[in-house]
Amino acid sequence: MEYYEDLNDKIERLEIDLITNDFEAWEKNKENKKIYNKLWLVEKQNVPCGPIGTDPLNYPIIIKPIINLYGMSRGFKKINNKEEYYENQKDGHFWMPYLDGKHYTVDIILHNGKVIDSFFMESKPLTQGTFDYHVYLPELKLSEKITVFLEENFPTYSGAMNIEIINNIIIEGHLRLNGDCYIYKDKFFKNLNKLILNKKFKLKVNKKKFYLFPYFVPSNFNINILNKDEIEELLLENKIKNIRWDNINSQYQRQDLSRLLMFKTKSLSKGLQVKKLIDKSLNLRKKIYQIEIKICNS
Repeated sequence: MEYYEDLNDKIERLEIDLITNDFEAWEKNKENKKIYNKLWLVEKQNVPCGPIGTDPLNYPIIIKPIINLYGMSRGFKKINNKEEYYENQKDGHFWMPYLDGKHYTVDIILHNGKVIDSFFMESKPLTQGTFDYHVYLPELKLSEKITVFLEENFPTYSGAMNIEIINNIIIEGHLRLNGDCYIYKDKFFKNLNKLILNKKFKLKVNKKKFYLFPYFVPSNFNINILNKDEIEELLLENKIKNIRWDNINSQYQRQDLSRLLMFKTKSLSKGLQVKKLIDKSLNLRKKIYQIEIKICNS
């Protein structure tokens, strides 16, 4: 089984200096950290929005924190009407329209404020701001509108930038790569480091389409029912030889849901099938555990 290499471990192994999290990016990018202010970002694109307390003209909307350096859609909620809006007033949040379009997570590489490349993953929404799967689409390119917006607003930036796009609107951004770096090989990271240092660089990436399948559990998930060996064996039986195990108690997880694991496939149908098998395995384990508890207590 191939286990996902944490990006921080990769950077340490390669002996290079790249920013891997939003807290570090916030501290080290005084001029460009404005991208983390989602209210500024959305308003700058002339999209209707406002801090909590101001009145939206149309519904549905979403509310979420103006700044969230933890990620994982913390604080995200869809609001369907005025009554729901007033029932969900939260300090430090803002509202914007609910955008019902394809959701893209895009890594952008800028050099002295100029966009030189972009790498697209489409994210298929599930529920509550989570995703069913992600698919790498190497043929997609950044629109002229978004290219101009980034170059006008970040004219001195060199390095990686990750943005999320719906209906050609940037809904949030980060001064780092996507935290799930399945697209890139070691040479890419080394050359990205050279770019930041203004040295000669050459960026090459994988051009083959693939799918990533996250698996979410409730935040109160009973870890006692989890048998990692069983899950890994299930993957191997389906010719999937990779897995990323997540810490469900990490500060980077949400308050209601946690990502338990993620795996990569070449096939959409295979990934969806395996997710159902994981469901079945965990549900069976849960029932067995409940029976064992009843027996112990009787």
